[in-house]
Amino acid sequence: MLLHWQSFLLGIAISIGCLSYLSTQFNGLGHIPTAIELPGIALANLLDKVPVSIASSSLWPNALFERIEGLLDYYTCPRGHEYRVDMVSQEPLILRFRGFLPPGEATHLLKLSYAK
Repeated sequence: MLLHWQSFLLGIAISIGCLSYLSTQFNGLGHIPTAIELPGIALANLLDKVPVSIASSSLWPNALFERIEGLLDYYTCPRGHEYRVDMVSQEPLILRFRGFLPPGEATHLLKLSYAK
């Protein structure tokens, strides 16, 4: 009986640890993307970090990674993702998009902008 509880408590501890790590990566629990989005975000992040010197070398398998990047082109927005457009000014035209990017994508783009 004690072994069953130990496994259960270990599973809870691992789940809390994973959620804690993800919340630090995506600026809070409310911003963690769904599980189906995480592989695409991780792959895009990995491909963005490859130095140009390596990506342009003959050793880099361009065809393979172009096919992988092609998979990201068919990414669909998560269900329930909604955004609002507010017109701030007509002259000059200034629009504000609230919630346009899901939190995981917005965080990924912000990390890219501060990476260099």
